[in-house]
Formats: sequence, C-alpha cells, structure tokens
Amino acid sequence: MDTIEPTGEAQLISLQLLHLKERVSPRFKVDPERRRLFGELYEEGGAQALPPILVVHDPALGGYLVADGFTRVFAASDARLEALPALFPPVQAALSPVDNAWEIGLREVARAGKPLSRPEQHEAVLRALDERPGWSDFEIAKLVGCTRQTVWRQRRIATTGDRPEPGERWATTSVSADQIARSLVRQIGRLWDARGLTDMLLGDRTGQRLAHALDDHFGEDAEEWAERFVRWSQRALDDLRSAE
Repeated sequence: MDTIEPTGEAQLISLQLLHLKERVSPRFKVDPERRRLFGELYEEGGAQALPPILVVHDPALGGYLVADGFTRVFAASDARLEALPALFPPVQAALSPVDNAWEIGLREVARAGKPLSRPEQHEAVLRALDERPGWSDFEIAKLVGCTRQTVWRQRRIATTGDRPEPGERWATTSVSADQIARSLVRQIGRLWDARGLTDMLLGDRTGQRLAHALDDHFGEDAEEWAERFVRWSQRALDDLRSAE
C-alpha cells in the first residue's frame, strides 16, 4: 500500500484502508440515531457533508486507525461511500499508533457536543491512571474532559479497592490494571461460593444478583456496564482459548 503523506489538509482515504479498533474508541458503542442521521447527510451531501475524520497511520495494519469519527465511518458505509476526507493530527513518537489514536480521540471527545457517559469517563480515567502513572489528576482530567474530583475518586477507588490485610493498600503513585482484575476475579469467586441453599434448589441466580447490583450502583448506566463485563469476559475467554 502506498502511504499517504500528511499535508495538513484533508485527504480522501478509502474506507477499506480505515480500521476501527475497540481499544481506540473511548465510547462503548455507536449511537444508532446519530449513525442514521449522519448516513442521511452523507447520502444527500456526499463525503464532504461532515467534517473530516482523524486518523493515525499504522504500518503494521497497512492502513489507518480511526482516532475520531467512528460514527461517520459507519454512516459512510451505510451511505455506500467509497472514501472519506481525513486529517492526520500530530503524533508522539514514544507512543504506539493505538495509544496515539486513543489519546487523540479522547481529546476530541472532550471538545465534542456529545460528551462521554459517566461509565465511559470512568473507563478512560482508569486507563489513563494505569498507562500514564506519572500524570497528575489535572493532566488526566484535561485529557478525558472531566473534573479533577472525578479523577481523584477513580484513583482512590482503584488504589483502595482490595485490602487483604488491615492497613495494606496499593501504592497511589501507580495503579495496576492486573491488580484490579485479580481483585474482581476474587470477588466473583466469593459470590459464587456464597450462593447457598436457594441456588441449589432454584438454580444459579448469580446473573440476577449481578443485575440487581449493577442497577443499584449505576442506575440508568447499568446496561452499559453489563455490556462492558460481557466484552471483558469474551476477551478473557478468547485469550484462554488461544493459549491452549
């Protein structure tokens, strides 16, 4: 593939060369109503009907990671367009294409008309805490587009979420995603062990308990969090199977 050299101006890129990676997008899913509306705009006005998407070149893929514009790409495909105008934002040499694309997309979302949902913000903050341990709460809040108080809360939750011994806590200077994952698995194991007689008589009710807990804790965002757990579990299953 001939690499398209960034020029500072929008360039048409074939949809076939665009890659939509879940790890890049800070959103959990594409809004179907916005996708429909954007599709109609593209059908009526062509590829120039909406602002250019933002992309990062990824040599390993032989194409371009979409950093900002997932909904526009889906809508362009719905409208049967063959290409979209794209801009190449500056990237950091020290970061991978995926990390560059994620950070660019996150900064754009922070300025967008549709902000991240609360669970999406929390996910982005936790990822930034894990991958950028030297960053201050202010730097992470500016990247994600949230308050410093939100970052502080997530840092506190992540660093004090597992206390196997009194007084023991994780270091607040570096949050480990591995530690959080192990804590989550241990808690699920305890839930399974505590099923009790009711489950023996009526069948496993773990899913129902999780649904109630999600609803109590996250309210209207419970479904989004449940979808996140499903994706995590599916990735874990895929990794376990690939390791066999």
